[in-house]
Amino acid sequence: MKIAQVNPGYQSIPPNKWGAMEEIIWQYKINFEKLGHRVDILYADQVNSGEYDLVHLHVGRLSVESDHLEGGLVHRQVPYIFTMHDVSSHLFGKNSKAYIHNEYAIKGSLFSTVGCKRFRDIFPSECRDKLEWLLHGVDTEFFSPPDVKESRFSGKHKLLCVGMKEPRKQFHLALEAAKILDLPITIVGPEHDYCKEYALKYFHNSGYDKLTLIKDSDKNQLKKIHNEHTILVHPSYSETGNPCLAVMEAMSSGLPVVGTNMDEYSNEHDDDFPDLSNIPGFVNCVSSAEDIAKKIEIIIDNYSEYTKQAREFALEHTWEKVCKRILNIFEFHKTRKKTVNRNSDLFDQILAHAKYLDEKEYEEKVKKLGYPHHLLPAGVGKSWLVFHLEVLRKELGI
Repeated sequence: MKIAQVNPGYQSIPPNKWGAMEEIIWQYKINFEKLGHRVDILYADQVNSGEYDLVHLHVGRLSVESDHLEGGLVHRQVPYIFTMHDVSSHLFGKNSKAYIHNEYAIKGSLFSTVGCKRFRDIFPSECRDKLEWLLHGVDTEFFSPPDVKESRFSGKHKLLCVGMKEPRKQFHLALEAAKILDLPITIVGPEHDYCKEYALKYFHNSGYDKLTLIKDSDKNQLKKIHNEHTILVHPSYSETGNPCLAVMEAMSSGLPVVGTNMDEYSNEHDDDFPDLSNIPGFVNCVSSAEDIAKKIEIIIDNYSEYTKQAREFALEHTWEKVCKRILNIFEFHKTRKKTVNRNSDLFDQILAHAKYLDEKEYEEKVKKLGYPHHLLPAGVGKSWLVFHLEVLRKELGI
């Protein structure tokens, strides 16, 4: 296949320093190529209808606008899939430009992906039908635990926060938790103009002598920082990935995580997105320094098990696996309008025995229904069999 990754145009790909979306786009390129596909990274106005088998958009605005041509991908009749990365639709509401652009991008797409169900909830029903759940992947070969575990320990745990120093990340709560436990903490991430006041108030004027602030780092520096710390604290209340890229990279490096579960804020529970409240190696917290401190102590008391679980979870979510899932979803949506065998008897038989099937048996039976993208996401376990079958029943209309 010929695949075009649409460059948002904000900074270089791969990023020289900070840039989660740019890193994600780069990983899509690398891993689609590993699967034997040709991948180009182009600006939106360089992509014309019919030139590529799959066009992957990452910024909603470019579905309706172009920096150099009249109209975005929709107006120029370029079919595309869309992955939503920004949190502005949630933070600023339905009247914001970000929401309007993202809504338009979802409606115009073949399908769109989000990694957090709260972002599915905020859009109208005609958007929800096109939204697919997809976690971020992680480069598990690059982000890996240090060869010598002792190099991570100096007799005491060290906490880490990674991300922009802005209010939604709530790193000030992580700092307060570190004070409660008398533990060193490092906060890594840029300080943009709009959040300098926040960073000055909570971090630069904190007076905590065990706080280290790093404004920027490249990928190699971040790997080194991971391997010098033991626990990631990520109490953010708004991310498009649950877990987000910063969490996935830390877990891949063997760092257990104390963080908020984005989907706890969702108003809906009986829907097409799984509950990720029990991620191995990830301990949920609420937005409270005291609760964060308690959860950190839980990890410390059983650290070897949590660090093992974190790494194992990451290994089940490599970028290659994510790319394979996107291709499965793509093939499904391309053929969705074709007549399929809606064998309700077979479906009821699978559902009745779901709790007793192993993963291989489940996948073999679901393939018979002609919906291969409804295979179990890697690492979820048998407990989600019934959930996935109910989702499939809804799509099949049986």
